[in-house]
Amino acid sequence: MSKNQLVVIKWLSTTGQNFLSDIVELEGAFDGVPDDVAEAFATLSDREKIEVIQKAANNLLYQ
Repeated sequence: MSKNQLVVIKWLSTTGQNFLSDIVELEGAFDGVPDDVAEAFATLSDREKIEVIQKAANNLLYQ
């Protein structure tokens, strides 16, 4: 995984907010997303974005 993927995974896994809302926020206006996370997410390919969401969801399921 790339550094940018890890930044986004860490944020998604630790926000303590609604996971689906966080994903929508990442895909949208980035209003509630820290700048470093928004920049990291914007650089990811579609495949990398799917991998990030999958890994973060997995982290949340098995905490």
